[in-house]
Amino acid sequence: MHFKAKPWDYERVCKTIVDPSKPGLYLFHSFDPYLDVYFSLKLKNLFVENQIAGKLKTVLADEITMDWLEEHLETTELFGNNDSYMVLMAEKLQKSVFCEILKKSAQINDKFIILNFSKESSFLEEASNVNLGCVASIIKPMFWENEKLFDFICKILKLNLSNENRKFLIANLFASTSNYIAQLSLVRKMFLNVEKIKIDDLKKMITNENFDFFAGASKFSKKDKLGFMKDLISSSLDYEELNNFFIFMIRHMMKLIDASRLIEKLDGKKLNDYNKEIITCSKLWTKDEIKNAIRMFSMWQKMARAKDNNLTDSLRSEYLHQVT
Repeated sequence: MHFKAKPWDYERVCKTIVDPSKPGLYLFHSFDPYLDVYFSLKLKNLFVENQIAGKLKTVLADEITMDWLEEHLETTELFGNNDSYMVLMAEKLQKSVFCEILKKSAQINDKFIILNFSKESSFLEEASNVNLGCVASIIKPMFWENEKLFDFICKILKLNLSNENRKFLIANLFASTSNYIAQLSLVRKMFLNVEKIKIDDLKKMITNENFDFFAGASKFSKKDKLGFMKDLISSSLDYEELNNFFIFMIRHMMKLIDASRLIEKLDGKKLNDYNKEIITCSKLWTKDEIKNAIRMFSMWQKMARAKDNNLTDSLRSEYLHQVT
């Protein structure tokens, strides 16, 4: 089984990555290098806190050979120690070596072998499919979970912000683990008492660089295509984030084309602001216009997924078309 969880489930994740009472083979991957380091440190602390016999040693995947496996897995180590090992960049293991580790996994009963993947790898699913070892992944939050990610980073950094400052930073920071850590670490460093930080002080440090998916959808729905394209091409969204945004826009436009069904689906329930805007803006569009917009976002979504360098030119071309 492949256990997958969001970063804020870290306590549950740590227990799944390594169960102190069950030596054996563990495989772990995090979508973010900062969180990878954080969870690696948590694992090391786990060995100290639970007084697990032996030490947790770190080795690189390039060091793991058939001879290494024979020395550390198949025979009693020198002086009879039972040290455990965390293998970094496990995606670089030779295929034959990885297969041998799976083959010998049942024999790993007196130590922990933790394969730490810095990138996604077919090895993870391969182990999961044959039910060998414990497989766990920290997966990237969706854009509507950014507040949870922000709160989690604050918890890691032991940063206790006022509710007003919290809302300001969430609204104005670009949502990514690395950016949250960099900006919030700066806040902690600059202010001794974070609970008494004033908004004006934060404004001097933070510029509004966040790209709001819902605000973008709202502009496009109201046919402010120029404002929409201007915000989009000036954003710092990477290919993965653009892919997610275009998927969101496709679904958004599909709701516009079928607004009457949305009302039926809600069946008398109170409309939120988003659904109210869907119903209002649907009257501004013809079905053909919506279908053309869906085709456009579908094309961009495929380009983003393929990491096509021509995507930037395509977005700029559409922007210039709106200008003229």
